[in-house]
Order: sequence, then structure tokens, then C-alpha cells
Amino acid sequence: MERHSYQTISPPRRRLPVTRHSITHTIRHSGELKIYIIVGFFTNGDPGEVFLKIGKEGSTLAGLMDIIGVQMSQMMQYEIPWERISRNLLNTNFEPLDSHGKSIAHAVVTAITKILTDEKDRVNEVTKESGREQVDLS
Repeated sequence: MERHSYQTISPPRRRLPVTRHSITHTIRHSGELKIYIIVGFFTNGDPGEVFLKIGKEGSTLAGLMDIIGVQMSQMMQYEIPWERISRNLLNTNFEPLDSHGKSIAHAVVTAITKILTDEKDRVNEVTKESGREQVDLS
């Protein structure tokens, strides 16, 4: 039986600079849980990485948030627009709901989307005001 060899073609990965601009937001969910959302940016202001840290280290939720952050980061570095990633996550139903009828996962995804939108708008505004096409955030 003849074996076929297949060549795998990978798209180029856009690497973040070693030193980069980042922002950290802290949110509380239902007054019980602290969630830290850290977003790192490329020098042109595009988001390139997301870290999600939950106050309950070692929990299943903390592990899932780590995975979501890594996957979002890799998708952005392979040039999948964060708007598309966020839209797909926002259209996902997360269960179970807490005692207030809210989902922790949905709250985090909503917060990430808002943070990325707000920060990208802020960077775009700085770019327009400075008259430069690119803002050096390093």
C-alpha cells in the first residue's frame, strides 16, 4: 500500500514584541469572585494576547479561563480579528447560572469584548490626534 505524504502549510504567526503595552482590568462577578483580564497589544495598538486570571486558583473555572485566554491569543496572533473571536464567544450559551441568574463565563466574555473595543477605540483616537498611522506603545 502506497503512503502519501502531505505537506502542512502554516499561516505566519505575528509575534508580540518582548516589551509591550498592556492593560489590566479587574471585575467582580456577583460580588464573590474577582476576575483579572490582562490584554497585551502589538505596537500598532491591535490586541495580541489575553490572560484571564480568576481568584479561585486551581479551580476548574480557572483552568478553563486559562485555555480561553491562550486560544484567543493564538487566534489573534494568527490574524483572526478579535471582533470575530468575540462575536463567536458572545453567541455561546454558558451554563450553569449563578444564584443571580448570571453565568460567570458569559460575564468574562462580555467584559473581554468591552475591554478590547474600548482600548482599540482609545488607541485609534490617540493615533488620529497625533496624526500618525501607528502608535508606538512599547
